[in-house]
Amino acid sequence: MSNIRLLILLSFSIQIVLAHDHSPYDEDHYAQSYHAVVLNKITNYKLQTKFEVMKGTKYANRNLSKILVGSYYRLAEKQRIGIFYSQQSGLRHSEDWDFQDTKWFWKDTSQRTEELYDLTYTNKFRHTGIPLIYNFNSTYQINKNFGFSTLILKPGIQFFFQQEGLIKYSYKLDIPLYFALNYDDENLYKKGVYMAALYHYSKTLSFGITTNYLEETWTESSLAKKAEPDEPYNVTDTTQTIGLNLIFNY
Repeated sequence: MSNIRLLILLSFSIQIVLAHDHSPYDEDHYAQSYHAVVLNKITNYKLQTKFEVMKGTKYANRNLSKILVGSYYRLAEKQRIGIFYSQQSGLRHSEDWDFQDTKWFWKDTSQRTEELYDLTYTNKFRHTGIPLIYNFNSTYQINKNFGFSTLILKPGIQFFFQQEGLIKYSYKLDIPLYFALNYDDENLYKKGVYMAALYHYSKTLSFGITTNYLEETWTESSLAKKAEPDEPYNVTDTTQTIGLNLIFNY
């Protein structure tokens, strides 16, 4: 037996960054992206396959794209592990801050495709007496192109209201934390807050709104260290995103 779930997300964001002469700056203050995720639960084998595509723009119309495939395996009722492979373009790293012809700039990574491998573990805890679920997600990610290893921790909670035994409204709060394990001068280089509210119109249709606040820290590139050894920098790029969510269950 299988069950298919399709998620569609349309999001818009604004970026704000503090900078000075040779430290990373943000070229634009508007971005947009489109996500589609297909989840197929195969209950007979305790599996849930996942396919995700994303297209968007960010930082002065730098193109972003992502294709991800993989699967979750259910260890217990509230525990599962997953393994995923993705190809992404348009990613930005601290080393992409470059200098040429007396000018500092970000390299255009729109056409650079990077391969990533994710190993995930998810656990949920149901609060006794109230409709509250505690979530804990952890991901170990390897960037094949650069050899980067990243640990992503995402604790969160989910609260929902029921009517006649069915979920009618649900609210979610996640705190994503990104740790650079073997690269970057800033160990906790990215963190944020993600919130979502969903109205469950029927068993097959849900829709709602999402908001995401993300801080990403840029540290000195190797070129910046050589060019300006007496002017170290540590710059935080803040992204605020609002999205619309549409979920179909079949």
